Amino acid sequence: MNPALIARLDTMPALLAQIVAELRPERLRQRGRRGPFSVVEHVWHLADLEREGYGVRIHRVLTEDGPQLADFPGARIAREREYQASDAAHLATA
Repeated sequence: MNPALIARLDTMPALLAQIVAELRPERLRQRGRRGPFSVVEHVWHLADLEREGYGVRIHRVLTEDGPQLADFPGARIAREREYQASDAAHLATA
């Protein structure tokens, strides 16, 4: 394992909380020109991806022989779970 990388990853929740706190509410939901997600959608996507994508994959790699790792359909899940309409007040704890 790379301790420096783990340390950087460990700072992500605080970094996201800082970004969310510094943005005006209307900017949290504004989608950029280069990507389909707003800040709100990115944060909820990252939280779900960590739990349901990476978490599941890591568990399967550690417990199965030759696991088949399914895709995490992020854009579809964002639409189905209506990330854009999600409560922005809870972003820092997502």
